[in-house]
Amino acid sequence: HISLSPASFVGAMTVGPDGMPYGLEHGSLHHMTEEQERDHVDMLHSRLMDRDPARRFRSALAMASYVADDMHLPDVLEPHPAQVISDIMVRPKTHKTAVLDGARALGIMGPRSMPWSAPALSTLTGY
Repeated sequence: HISLSPASFVGAMTVGPDGMPYGLEHGSLHHMTEEQERDHVDMLHSRLMDRDPARRFRSALAMASYVADDMHLPDVLEPHPAQVISDIMVRPKTHKTAVLDGARALGIMGPRSMPWSAPALSTLTGY
């Protein structure tokens, strides 16, 4: 049995709404104020609509923890990061690394990604 108590996260400093710490001590998130973190999430959200699919994908991956924790998200989350990830994962000739990164991010988002992740993951199991 692996312990996931806060004490098991050596060097973790930021604590989410569930009381579990995440982020490395002295990492960039550690130094952000709440306002700066909200601005960061707004910037990531705006990139979800970028013309470049790689930029959209990276931004959606970066938002996974925020979606999971329901932290600093805009009132209207359109498009949803899980939708962006799922759309890119099921494209023909998507690199396996991107598929794995996307699946990991959808897993981090958990139930909040279900409307988009379930069809995408079921499609991938057919490959």
